[in-house]
Amino acid sequence: MIRSAVLSRSKLMKLLFPLVLGIPAVSAAAPVLYDDSHPNWYYDGTWGPNTGVSGAIYGTQHLTNVTGSSASVWCLATSYDTAHFTYYFTSAYNRGRARIQLLEESAGLVIYDTVVDLYAPGVNRQQSVTFNIPYGGYGYGILIFPEGTKNDASVNTFIDIDAVQCY
Repeated sequence: MIRSAVLSRSKLMKLLFPLVLGIPAVSAAAPVLYDDSHPNWYYDGTWGPNTGVSGAIYGTQHLTNVTGSSASVWCLATSYDTAHFTYYFTSAYNRGRARIQLLEESAGLVIYDTVVDLYAPGVNRQQSVTFNIPYGGYGYGILIFPEGTKNDASVNTFIDIDAVQCY
């Protein structure tokens, strides 16, 4: 049996999609870390970039408690038809709840939605939550924004972004 050297349209689009977005093409097996200061992040609203943050990835993080602010980054889907990513943040006494949404690439429709409580009694850097969501698209967006709510023990509603790692 002779295999065809012609790529199917879907495989070709999977290879070209990151280039359209300006993302360097990488193997689906190679994780890509998007630190909060990476140029592929898009911040909307009021975010405070912090530098020199001891314990944060690359010493930086973006912080907000302003409802209506949002941040997004786009990733490639894996060859296993999943949206697999890890969100890194700081849990602390002044943290609120972050809403995480997964967007499909063609129209930006929300295909997954959850809320993560970032509260902890102390300051803990590089905390993470990992998502592995079935998804057959070529790429997906991750949208993060403050829910505007908090744990009763928290003193504020800040959320932060240290990084997102796409697998």
